[in-house]
Amino acid sequence: MDYARDRRTRRIVQADKVSWTERNRAYECPVCKAAVHYKTAMGLRPYPGFAHNAHAGRLDCDLYHPSFGGEVSSGWTGGLEDDETGEFDLCLDDQENWSLFLRFPEISDLGNARLRTLSDGSVNVVTGSDSRNISLMELRPGVGSGRLVVPPSINSYDATPTGKWPADLLSDRWGGSCEGLNLRGTPFVFRNGEWERVRPGAELKLGTEIRVVAEATNAPPAMYSSGSAFILSHNKVRWRMWRMVLPDAVSNLLDRWAEAIEVSFAQPTDELSLLGVPHSFSSDGPIFPTGHPFIAKVKWAPDEAPGALSLRTPLGSESSSTWRTEESPTYLTFSVRDAGMTTLTANYDRLGSVGIETAPEPTLAEVRKKLGAVQSLQIRIGDIAVTAWQERVSLQPTPGQAELPPIVVLPDYDSLRFDMQWTTDDGVKYDYGLTAQMLQARLLACWGDNADVYISAGAFGSVRLLFIRPNRSQSSPSVSRTMRWAVFANGRPEPSASSWLRRGLAAANNGFLRGRTSGTSARWLPLLVNEVKRSKK
Repeated sequence: MDYARDRRTRRIVQADKVSWTERNRAYECPVCKAAVHYKTAMGLRPYPGFAHNAHAGRLDCDLYHPSFGGEVSSGWTGGLEDDETGEFDLCLDDQENWSLFLRFPEISDLGNARLRTLSDGSVNVVTGSDSRNISLMELRPGVGSGRLVVPPSINSYDATPTGKWPADLLSDRWGGSCEGLNLRGTPFVFRNGEWERVRPGAELKLGTEIRVVAEATNAPPAMYSSGSAFILSHNKVRWRMWRMVLPDAVSNLLDRWAEAIEVSFAQPTDELSLLGVPHSFSSDGPIFPTGHPFIAKVKWAPDEAPGALSLRTPLGSESSSTWRTEESPTYLTFSVRDAGMTTLTANYDRLGSVGIETAPEPTLAEVRKKLGAVQSLQIRIGDIAVTAWQERVSLQPTPGQAELPPIVVLPDYDSLRFDMQWTTDDGVKYDYGLTAQMLQARLLACWGDNADVYISAGAFGSVRLLFIRPNRSQSSPSVSRTMRWAVFANGRPEPSASSWLRRGLAAANNGFLRGRTSGTSARWLPLLVNEVKRSKK
């Protein structure tokens, strides 16, 4: 997506307007309110954007955009360089009413256990004299991760599995210890959609936006702080959270503060990414065709020194120097004719390097052979099978058929997604990234109405369906006894007339009726009834 909402300012932010210091802020999707994060490039296009965090977005969100491949990048995406993200760790909710929480991994596999057995187990967390529990039901498969709000404390957070756990579920993963807070200050950086605690001894990139939790009197340098939240007290210690942005250069004051909070500062690296269209994938990543152009995006670190770009191909290398421009990022286009590993480096001392693997492009015959081995898209609706790339198929309910026949979508791949466009009396509608179940629901909604449907499954092909509204059958008007008498009045009884009507007509003076009703057709019916009565006396 091209825009998101800043959770702190509540303003809509365009991705191409996000500055270096703003990219690690907390953002959310304007539609589904799920957490999203900033990306320097989206897929195969060289433009920044926002993507939903893992397990945070919904597929039915109009702006749903997960992270996907097509880009090889060396850009740093968080506040840490070497610190790995842990499943069991201390995180921060940076609202005005801020809080700390421990993040626990979800239960990925229950084995043979049933879901209700999780209600008897929990994880107990003890810090100092405080004890809190999180139930295993809050860690059930599909939740992504569990959160347990804990008080700020200098004591360690010790987690111990308690209660009755399923026999097939090993509890070692949910036990352990997490260090407490530093009274002088504990920094948090934004990674993977959450503010995570920076472990002692880690490096912080200059120019990064961070959060700091410290004892209320140990404020960070005021010149870098952008505001503080309210005070939270626990065990007679008053804690406060500060929001701050690190400068682009180190000073003596900043060095002393970094030593107090047990971190070190490092110059930000240059960001490099190569974008292109791969023709295959290996265990090491995408493989790009030789002779085709690549787009290199270079985002220089904030510095006034000249930048050097070096390109090393399988058969040689070349380099060039350039001054940093005011426009950032900078885009370069080049192509590689040699097969093998190609590396683009920006400033060897800044660790900005990215590599791609190239190979000859497959021939048309090889592509056809590979496509022939792949099952094409097929949608079966009852006895009707619609395959990819065939002519449009019309579907119309038969009289009395209220429900759509069973639908089967092939191939049956869980990761296969469909794009759908359908035209009805209300206009043209679109839907993207549908699962097979969601596609079936859309087709059920079109049954019994006029709709021209186009379904695409990417390389698996596309189909066209034309739903037609059923015809309204008109029942023949009933012939009442009065209508039959009207026919008899003209002397032309129907072949299907009953014997009772024929006898009644024979008892009447047909000539008299015709004479009395001649020229006065509007009054023949009462006269006919009177003649029948007189004939029965």
